[in-house]
Amino acid sequence: MLRSINGFRIIFAAQLMFVSLQLAPPLSAADQSKVMVVLDASGSMWGQIDGKSKIVIARQAIRDLMKDWEPSIQVGLSAYGHRRKGDCSDIQTLQPVGPLEPNALMQAVNSIRPKGKTPLSEAVRRAAEELKYTEDKATVILVSDGKETCDADPCALGNELEKLGVDFTTHVIGFDVKKSETQGLQCLADNTGGLFINASNPSTLLVALTTTVEEVKKEQKKANPKKPKVVAAKPPEVKKPVSKPGHRFTAFLNAGGSPLDRGMRWDVYEGKAGIDGKRKRVIGNYEARPNFKLKPGAYKVVAKHGNAASSLDLVVQSESEARVHEIVLNAGRLVLEGALSEGMPALRKGLRWDVYQAEKNIDGKRQRVNGNYDRRPVFTLTAGRYHVVGKHAMRAWPPMLKSRPVRGRSLVLSSMRDLQRCPQSSPSPVRR
Repeated sequence: MLRSINGFRIIFAAQLMFVSLQLAPPLSAADQSKVMVVLDASGSMWGQIDGKSKIVIARQAIRDLMKDWEPSIQVGLSAYGHRRKGDCSDIQTLQPVGPLEPNALMQAVNSIRPKGKTPLSEAVRRAAEELKYTEDKATVILVSDGKETCDADPCALGNELEKLGVDFTTHVIGFDVKKSETQGLQCLADNTGGLFINASNPSTLLVALTTTVEEVKKEQKKANPKKPKVVAAKPPEVKKPVSKPGHRFTAFLNAGGSPLDRGMRWDVYEGKAGIDGKRKRVIGNYEARPNFKLKPGAYKVVAKHGNAASSLDLVVQSESEARVHEIVLNAGRLVLEGALSEGMPALRKGLRWDVYQAEKNIDGKRQRVNGNYDRRPVFTLTAGRYHVVGKHAMRAWPPMLKSRPVRGRSLVLSSMRDLQRCPQSSPSPVRR
């Protein structure tokens, strides 16, 4: 999410992966998700960001997105404003919805030459109709760099599509959109239960596209749950045999995500604390998936990734045990970027970032969690509430601003950061 606050710009990206860890039979055509990407090709897409036109940036972001496209999601592409100037009917389906054909799709994207107006409402309506939204679950991902310019109301369209659709969602990505022009885009997303994400540069556009696709994956997973298997009862925590004795550990940023393959720290402590209240450390390392040989007894295993941590209590019965354990950190990644004022490019040096716990202690102070001097830092944090301070020379944010949930799964964040956007903990639906 992008939000400007008194001179500092922040990007929040909870980079969650919802990929099954077990092989499953392919989904039938009826069960596959269908997505239509609607790309703004109005004349303003020739505008530049850091020396590159927005249409060139959009092409690269779509190309990068296609590299890891989920095969179970069918995709199509439409554009508007790319053939004629001043024509509100200039809307065209460039790639019908179906299994991804990367070469054909990119050929269509590369052929776009921005020229005309922004009939975004009619383009979304046509995309919905092509997806047969009144019969099937359908999702539109709209990328627009400005407001509607063809005498239509995106808010009213959102209400209509939500009312008539079986399960219709529009995710809207505002690409370098002026603050005064976001209302209609935000309303369209909110009224259909979708995400609104404001992106300001190439990296944030790719993050925004990836986030919307991950949302589609998550909804598909909910709609097609795995059939339960009848299995014999197993001892707690036993997953499967391993090739040699020991206890093998794997960590996940979030439930249902991919295993973490770097940046881990593991510590194994005795289960019982000493007189001083501390546990004796037995063993530990920095491997992604360690295998610890432990003597019979009780232990506490602590997994850390960045500033996120979680623990597991373990009882070892025999030195010859071979067991696999999974630890979910229930965490998110916070990505920050600063600018001196609205519309200015991101700062590249002279920055300082500090992340604190939101709640103050008995002395009225907040505990500092982490910080650095990077121009675009990434902090891995356990789900919770945080207070972020950014400084450049003598400039700094105000001490505290409130955050508020928006209808659906979107969350507009301010300097009070709420990272509780894990699959098992979505914000409550709230209407503004």
